[in-house]
Amino acid sequence: MLKKADFWLLSLVFILFLFFSYFKNPAIFKYRFDDKLVSNYFRSQDIEDKEDKIKDRIFLSDSEIYLATGYLYAKGEDPTKFNFQHPPLVKYLFGFATLFFGNPYWVQIFFALFLIFLTYLLGKMAFKKREVAFLASLFLVFDPLLKDNITQLLLDPAQAVFSLFYIILALYFPNNFLLNGVVLGLLFASKFWSSSLLLVVFIFLYRKFLIKEKVDYKNMFLSFLVAFFYFQSYLYQDFHKLWRPF
Repeated sequence: MLKKADFWLLSLVFILFLFFSYFKNPAIFKYRFDDKLVSNYFRSQDIEDKEDKIKDRIFLSDSEIYLATGYLYAKGEDPTKFNFQHPPLVKYLFGFATLFFGNPYWVQIFFALFLIFLTYLLGKMAFKKREVAFLASLFLVFDPLLKDNITQLLLDPAQAVFSLFYIILALYFPNNFLLNGVVLGLLFASKFWSSSLLLVVFIFLYRKFLIKEKVDYKNMFLSFLVAFFYFQSYLYQDFHKLWRPF
């Protein structure tokens, strides 16, 4: 599938991405977490206050809320108590990156690099030409939307990665129900599931009616079952207790 020349080209693209990201946004590489964000979070709009006890409300951005809640999750707090309207998977990653490296932006950089890799892989598989794959991934390096996304701690980069990963698996490896299910579960656990569900429906319709592919409903059902159990795992009330040592 990918040969030595492909990995050399990917290495070049990765280096270009890291170089231009550092040149344009050096602050994300030097960021250090401030504990005050957590105390600010408890005064933010994300905290329900039916008894009106919070007198000095402040407004936090989505990035700040995701980072604060991710840090709380990683420290062992119950994710069902804080910002649970959004799935906690990516916020957990923000929290662990903060605990171990002091910088949650490494998560976004990782997802950006993974997205570039998947773009190259899909280009190579779809067009059978290394040049097309290289140009597609190179265009992504200079995409202003991607650059903007890595400067914020949002859930979109992870959702984009898992979406593209699932598209590749569903179209080229549909019989691997376990891997399809795990990636689908990651997709549903990364951001609110409505858009992910639309993607699944679209892929099914594409395979069934546009390319007239014979769909293996048994494998499809098994992959959905794997995804369901994975997706449900973070809803388990005592899931957060696994991280008590931190």
